[in-house]
Amino acid sequence: SDYFLCGGDSLNAMDTLLRLEQAFGVRMKVADLYLCRTARRLTERLGFSAPSLASCRDVIPKAPDMDSYPLSPTQLSLYFETQLDPEGLSYNMPGAFRLKNGVYPDRLGEAFRALIQAEESLRTGFVMENGGVRQRIAKDVSFRLERFQADSFDKAAHIFVRPFDLTAPPLLRAALWQEPDGGTVLFADMHHLISDGISTPILLRRLDALYHGKTPSFSSVSYRDYVCWQEAKGPCEQALSYWESRLSGVSAPLELPTDYPRQKGFSFSGGKLFLSLDAALSAACESYCEKNELSPYMLFMAAFGLLLSKISGSSDFLVGTPVSGRSHESLQNVLGAFIHTLPFRISPGDGTTLRDWLMQIKTDVSDMLDHQDCTIEQLSSL
Repeated sequence: SDYFLCGGDSLNAMDTLLRLEQAFGVRMKVADLYLCRTARRLTERLGFSAPSLASCRDVIPKAPDMDSYPLSPTQLSLYFETQLDPEGLSYNMPGAFRLKNGVYPDRLGEAFRALIQAEESLRTGFVMENGGVRQRIAKDVSFRLERFQADSFDKAAHIFVRPFDLTAPPLLRAALWQEPDGGTVLFADMHHLISDGISTPILLRRLDALYHGKTPSFSSVSYRDYVCWQEAKGPCEQALSYWESRLSGVSAPLELPTDYPRQKGFSFSGGKLFLSLDAALSAACESYCEKNELSPYMLFMAAFGLLLSKISGSSDFLVGTPVSGRSHESLQNVLGAFIHTLPFRISPGDGTTLRDWLMQIKTDVSDMLDHQDCTIEQLSSL
């Protein structure tokens, strides 16, 4: 089966490569995974790859015990964005889960409390100290599983989702809502400062284990270990060199035509536009990707780039795209804010064929993922 047509994407590609490295002692690039999309072809490729033991990577050491710790570049960006709109919900990460077999509220509350006690990120708050922001890990925090009434799901969600006080951990809350038909829904919400999209399923697996009286597997590396390690080693010079070359000579920021004059000040207000592909078109896209050895992300990035180019009249511009930020094997099961945004350069040349354009996008995506150990804040100084 094709990796990228069975749930594989740019966010979990690095995790897959790290697992292969741990199992076989061979380090591969993201481009190798895009080239060898099936188990058979990966096996053949592993036979030709030079050994590269996982021990060759830096070991993330334990951070010293301190009253407070610095923030990662990702956290700093999220913190200051949050301060621009303290009552906003842009960086809340709410979710709702219908519990088919019912639930024991007391047991669930105890599971949450045990999880919070075990996970430092869930006991982390953010405070101003000596003119800068620091993260402080509390020894103990209180947690209460909320329960409330509402006539509909939308009303329940509106009651539940609200701003966090960043100084008062846990930056996690949960509640049970009884549906009018008798079903039970678990609402959970975390602030992006302590979590990301990859952290969420990790947290849910551990919560489920604790709820059922089992002992979950916890990472030996904590987010504070990662932050202190990153601060000590600094940015990856190889990645910075790639990005300096990649971004050299890029044009001015993309200007899209708008229906109304653009406001001078930034506003967090906005809307949502939903677009779905029907089954036939979805199947055609998957078939095209499989035939041309592309991921759906590559296909849609290529189409999106051409659309923006036609609308704006620009043939060289940047768009932002998320990457997992977990390029070290020790970080795969750590709760925290690792995901960040990197610039992706769109430069369709005159006379470029569709085939050449898709191959260019494929190469650029692979190279970007292989050099993701830089944050947008580090790149802004280039």
